[in-house]
Amino acid sequence: MKRIYHGNYFSFDFEGNENPFHFRIEVEIDKNFSFTGTVWEKDYVEVTGELSSVKGFIDNDHISFVKKYPYAFHYYKNRELIVDEAVHGHEVLYDGYWDENTGSWQGDWEILNESGVFHARKFKSKGRIGRFEMRMIE
Repeated sequence: MKRIYHGNYFSFDFEGNENPFHFRIEVEIDKNFSFTGTVWEKDYVEVTGELSSVKGFIDNDHISFVKKYPYAFHYYKNRELIVDEAVHGHEVLYDGYWDENTGSWQGDWEILNESGVFHARKFKSKGRIGRFEMRMIE
């Protein structure tokens, strides 16, 4: 069965303000409630023309999924998105629960510590965490 979700994940900017990033997930859910699909995010798609992939599962009121970006990217202070298509993108782990009061999935996302090369420069980043919410629209 096909499902479409609209949502936001929230991340802190360089000044410590929480900013929403909008997304749309389209998935196919199998009989075991596992799913695969794609994620549309405006900033990323506008620069790369590519969707991210998503894979996860629903278990009663619990949802868990991994979003994988095709290319590495970085936001600069002015929220400009810089992409390095020579480097594979990172994964973001999402884990949440159904909130009957709001009619939405709510939970946390996490990017694990990572290191690598971005635009020919080595980097090491701390993990990041935040929250997300999403509603089924179809």
